[in-house]
Amino acid sequence: MENLKFIRNIELQSDEILLFESDINYSQIWLSNGRKLIVAKTLKQISEIVKNSPFVRVNRKIMLNANFVKSLGNEQTKQTAELTNGLKITFSRRRAAKAHNDIKNYLIN
Repeated sequence: MENLKFIRNIELQSDEILLFESDINYSQIWLSNGRKLIVAKTLKQISEIVKNSPFVRVNRKIMLNANFVKSLGNEQTKQTAELTNGLKITFSRRRAAKAHNDIKNYLIN
């Protein structure tokens, strides 16, 4: 696994990161051990850092790690992903098809 550097003193491996959640100009990094970190970067900036890793943008607020997806499903015409920690993430309508295909591709490889 490659190390991803977000700021000078925060360097993480991609298999440690569960998802990124945006909050205006900040982003929360949810780690697989249950901790959360906050960095002063937008999801667009983070997507440039993690472009060669298994991260998929599923809506305007969340980019998740495809390796932690337990199952994909539909709930009342909305596509969802259930993560290994039990969290359910809803896809946006515009990103649903691409996100669904990207996650399947990562899981197959």
